[in-house]
Amino acid sequence: MNGEVRIEVEGFVFTWDAEKAVSNLNKHGVSFGEALEVVFDAYYQAEDAGVADEDRYGIIGYSHKNRLLYVVVTDAGDTGYRIISARLATPKEKDRYEEDNPA
Repeated sequence: MNGEVRIEVEGFVFTWDAEKAVSNLNKHGVSFGEALEVVFDAYYQAEDAGVADEDRYGIIGYSHKNRLLYVVVTDAGDTGYRIISARLATPKEKDRYEEDNPA
């Protein structure tokens, strides 16, 4: 499986490397298809996750499977958001999400 995946959902464009997506699923148990859903969580939290000279954003939010995820994306300009990685949120990330979104 080689190449880049490009999906448009509700007016948002998401891209990712197909090989990286398989690697991420095997390592973290989270598909990039599920990962893109956090953008549609009305209460998602975004934070700086930049490295070196690349702007990256960490997004904490719920997927449609009701799993709290931490997804790293870059703003790819005209091509939308590029998903870099996705995993289950840590307990500290869950606390940050819940602090900003009290029940």
